[in-house]
Amino acid sequence: MKNVIRFWIVFFILLLGYNLLAQDIEELYEQAKSALLLGDYRKASTMIADAQQRILLDPNLDPNAAYAKKLLPRLEKTADNMAEIAKALDALYQNIQPSIVFPDLPPSREAVDQYTSQAKSASQQLLTRRDSILASYELDPEFRESIRKIEVYTQVEHLASVGIIQQLSGKFTQIASVLADSLKSVDKRYRDLTAQLEKMKKSATAGKTEREKLQKQLAQLSQERLNYMNTISEMLIGEPKPENEQMRTALIDNNIENVFSGVIRNEIKRVQEITEIDSSGYKELVKQYDRVKNYNRIFSKNNISADQANLLIQYEAAIKGVKVIVPEKFNIWLWVVLPLAVIFLIVIIYLLTTRKSQKPASPPAAKTTP
Repeated sequence: MKNVIRFWIVFFILLLGYNLLAQDIEELYEQAKSALLLGDYRKASTMIADAQQRILLDPNLDPNAAYAKKLLPRLEKTADNMAEIAKALDALYQNIQPSIVFPDLPPSREAVDQYTSQAKSASQQLLTRRDSILASYELDPEFRESIRKIEVYTQVEHLASVGIIQQLSGKFTQIASVLADSLKSVDKRYRDLTAQLEKMKKSATAGKTEREKLQKQLAQLSQERLNYMNTISEMLIGEPKPENEQMRTALIDNNIENVFSGVIRNEIKRVQEITEIDSSGYKELVKQYDRVKNYNRIFSKNNISADQANLLIQYEAAIKGVKVIVPEKFNIWLWVVLPLAVIFLIVIIYLLTTRKSQKPASPPAAKTTP
């Protein structure tokens, strides 16, 4: 009786173990599948190999060979393709980075446009090559989205959408720093020369020629400052973009606001010193005011400078206070029609007089015969 009991105990233990091993194959398959869905092809390959090894040691674990001949090979192929895709994407990622080089260009709106165009082109080429790699390998629709979860895929995606732009931001920051330094340098020379001119005006020894020379230099420096302002504003035209953030930060750090407000004050003072001007010169003053007003709109929108509305009101008032010399209008009646009428009248009188003087005399009357 004891032997019978032992037999059944051993039988049930073996049966239970067999069922557990069979369950292990199914669990390994499901776990491998879940790993692939998460993009972890390495873990999936390990589990597939483990399941195949167990079946090889004991074919009874897969009595219908469903796992060995169909399910596991199909899953293994997917894992292998994912591994190949990851390898190709990694090669793309490593090779593309050294080729993304932005040349050094002089600070200008054209440079910003060229850098932006180059960055967009590099990003598009990267994504095109990535998609070409994905299309080269066959994957079940069930696992196609899993590719996006592979680490190297994320790296390529980040490089295309953010990484290239970050490199571009470095160039924008460099441009902004160069422009800001140049603007501040010109502004300092302008202020130094202005102080020198004020001293010269107070000095009795300063000659007219020297003052005119300094005034000419000041006008050139003033225009140079405005040119830098124009370049900076052109770089910031449009809606603020993420790639321009470092450029805006660099301009803020360089305290462009103080220089800009100083430029407006200088323009106000310059206009106030003008006693009178002709109409074409007045139009130039208004045009310059409109430019500065536009710079203020762009700078304040990008937080480069606070709104200089109060200074602009003073600027506009100074322009309106300038006396405009209006040249006398050409009176066509006085200078053309009237002289022609007089000449015409003289000609008529002359012709009438001439005709009267040339009129033939009447013949003498005939004598009668007595």
